Amino acid sequence: MPSSTQLKGLRPQQALTQANQWRKVGGLQSGVTSEAVAFQFPDGKQSSVALHTDGGGHRPLREPPPPLQDVLHVRLPG
Repeated sequence: MPSSTQLKGLRPQQALTQANQWRKVGGLQSGVTSEAVAFQFPDGKQSSVALHTDGGGHRPLREPPPPLQDVLHVRLPG
């Protein structure tokens, strides 16, 4: 079952891969904003992984992200 604790320490590329894997399981919404890979879990909790270049990292969202329709498949440099 997907969990926000599984995002800790992930780089943005890893978060995108995880989002795609979790999408197959169902019940999770995720997407990419200009700042982060955002996740909304089945229990309603929301988390994100920042896209900045200093290592990224898991962080709770201060504001709810816009409604997420699908995972955006992108390749990030690095």
